[in-house]
Amino acid sequence: MNMKTALVLLLLALATIFALVCVLLTRARAPGTCQQQPSAQEEADDGHSRVFADLTPEELAQVVQYLRGSLGVPLADAARAKPSDNCIASVDVQLPAKAEVLRFLDAGGARPPREALAVLYFGAQAEPNITEYVVGPLPAPTYHRDVTVQKYGGKVPYHRR
Repeated sequence: MNMKTALVLLLLALATIFALVCVLLTRARAPGTCQQQPSAQEEADDGHSRVFADLTPEELAQVVQYLRGSLGVPLADAARAKPSDNCIASVDVQLPAKAEVLRFLDAGGARPPREALAVLYFGAQAEPNITEYVVGPLPAPTYHRDVTVQKYGGKVPYHRR
């Protein structure tokens, strides 16, 4: 390879590096997509979009507090739980049935109750198991119901976690 070709390739490499640095620096100053505020349409739609919204931190805290006080068993913090402990493994939004949502969105029916699905590991029981509860209504839960048998056709053994 002659000297002229090597010099051209070196200049092209430097130009490419300069362009990439400029792009990366420009991106760092642009606001992230996670920091978006709700649009005026979302605020003005009378809460219809909240039917499918994720749990807020406050709702999550209320579900955990409710379960700790209502189940009658001690619940360890999942981050420090041993296999022989009871703990809350996960909490997520429980989407309402499609028919309820359509009645609400299309026909102006009653808003479906906002609920959470909590998965608990019961390792400190005579028969260790995994249990799923639907907890609601949010944001201030007053009930929970075991949906494990309904979803899985029976109890879920602990070794399936």
